[in-house]
Amino acid sequence: MKNRNCSQLILLIVFLLMSANLAHGQSFCDAAGDAAGDNALLPWKLRPETKSGNWANAMNPVISEMQRLFPQPPKGLEVTQGIFDAMGISTASPNDIQYYEGFFMIKDIVCYKSQGKNVIGPEGETGNWIYFRVNDVKDFAVNGNSGDLALAGTELRLNLSGDIRIVENKNGMKNIYFFNENNEQQFSGWYFSERKALPYRRVSRFEFAQSYREYWLRKIDEEIKRLEGVLATSQKTFNRVSAEKGVMSEAEKQNFFQSLREGDQKTQRAIDENKARRSNAVRFTDTVLKATDSRSEAFISNFNEIFNQPSEIRFGTGTGKGKFAYVANQDFYDPRLPKWQPQVVVVQHRQEGNSPAKVAFAKKFEDEFDFNVIRKMVGMSPMPKPPTIAGMGDTPIRNTGKPAADTVPTGESGGSYFEDFANATVGQTPGKWTVSNITGIVKNKTGQPGNWLAMSKEGLFFPDYAVLSLPNNFTLEFEVSWTKSISYYSPSFYFLLGAAPYDNTLKRYDRELVNINAYTSSRMERVALWIDPYWNNENGRYGLQVFDARGGYKLDKAEKTQLYYKDKNLVKVKLVRQGSLLTTYFNGTKMIEDAVLSENIRWNFFGFGLSSAPNADPGDEFYVSNIRLSK
Repeated sequence: MKNRNCSQLILLIVFLLMSANLAHGQSFCDAAGDAAGDNALLPWKLRPETKSGNWANAMNPVISEMQRLFPQPPKGLEVTQGIFDAMGISTASPNDIQYYEGFFMIKDIVCYKSQGKNVIGPEGETGNWIYFRVNDVKDFAVNGNSGDLALAGTELRLNLSGDIRIVENKNGMKNIYFFNENNEQQFSGWYFSERKALPYRRVSRFEFAQSYREYWLRKIDEEIKRLEGVLATSQKTFNRVSAEKGVMSEAEKQNFFQSLREGDQKTQRAIDENKARRSNAVRFTDTVLKATDSRSEAFISNFNEIFNQPSEIRFGTGTGKGKFAYVANQDFYDPRLPKWQPQVVVVQHRQEGNSPAKVAFAKKFEDEFDFNVIRKMVGMSPMPKPPTIAGMGDTPIRNTGKPAADTVPTGESGGSYFEDFANATVGQTPGKWTVSNITGIVKNKTGQPGNWLAMSKEGLFFPDYAVLSLPNNFTLEFEVSWTKSISYYSPSFYFLLGAAPYDNTLKRYDRELVNINAYTSSRMERVALWIDPYWNNENGRYGLQVFDARGGYKLDKAEKTQLYYKDKNLVKVKLVRQGSLLTTYFNGTKMIEDAVLSENIRWNFFGFGLSSAPNADPGDEFYVSNIRLSK
């Protein structure tokens, strides 16, 4: 009887365990510990630090819109919602604008081991977030910081970054772009405000020098005071030991006093050195403050607020390696409004995971979130059609140039593409172009009409279109030029036609095209046409190469030509594809032999680049314009 009852109890326990596993999605966490299914649902979570208040209530429209899209988290995900006041609300002074952030954190539900058992739960780390930052853009617009450095006479923190731009695209949506230390332009977030001004401004050399002087002198004075305190303590120790009787012998006292004197001498030298540094700082900053260019923008080419003395600071011209100094624009915010009232909102979507559940979540957010909700919060008029991310220009997962009103890319469906950079802003990266390694900017080229994409250093420059599908028969034309006085050591120019890896989910070319010189890529079948206008003091030289997907040569030809050479610095290039044959023309003359292309490969990419040339003259530049693609 006892054994029978025991057997029944065991069967009951097994049944209950099986029922529990089924209720929580047994297929999701199998015996091998794999997250094989996605039938687990966890409710929306609220971060415990989220509090109530006017500022929190202001985020209700955003929360309501997210809950409209996702009444419950999608299967296989945990979504955590929260509102941070960690940006200063709790410590804000009465006159401060309150800035805060609503966020949604997206985690995969995974299977993991805990105490030897398979457990279902959210992953520990995630790169998937949606941020809604109110009344502050610093973390999205400024790529760097300056430690404790504040604008002189204020508590406003100075931040260092490359160039920052807020650009409005043809759909009326605004995006934030910034340049990092390598001068690469990057998308940062979507920007919502009706104000013409910006919530930050660049400081002048005068302001930066004044601020750094104030900061540095405070540090120096603190150190001098500390060292003088060391001397005072040493003197007290000397007096105390001198008065002591019977503790030390006279010889021991003299040895001790000698050690004190040696220490005091080192301390005094340190005081003198710091006083000299202080004088140098005053002298240097006085020079900057009195200079005729002191009111120009501060572009600092070398800066480390911990180690650099003021005399070591170098101001640049605004190009190349370096950063501008930014400070909050106090004139941006309307003081008549409540301190919590949203006056500017920045939205950023980070998507680093590629699980099916995360991809589906991101797609629904990008396709269906009504950003009129944000526009209403900041007093902007609504868009006639509720804007989605697709209508807002570039997405945060692409490294791209600023949007502009451009033509429609050519595909198998027909149409044409033409780019002469007429709509681009001179001195900036052209819209809807991606660059690598060094920024390509638009210039008015001397001696030639119109705007040109100027390239000066190794890198790749290409139109950033989604799945640019080239037809089997097409003509591609462009004009390429270069500096008339180009040096022997200049880089070579190349045109690249390829079958590039493309991520249909993320809607972008493979990042290898951005981060690695595509000319040397071993991951796509490609054609490279290169031009060297200065070849061993002879005529110009050009070449045509065809690579297979493994990087092997299918064709490698090079020839000299008199059609261009140094100051014959304009070549009209025409490439004609007819089926498997690609024919090259320079200034109307057929060049080299035809390249044989694989007809079964979808050619979807073209771009322009420069080779590496460490000894090139800094003034050497190549220019491209009048790019025309026709079927």
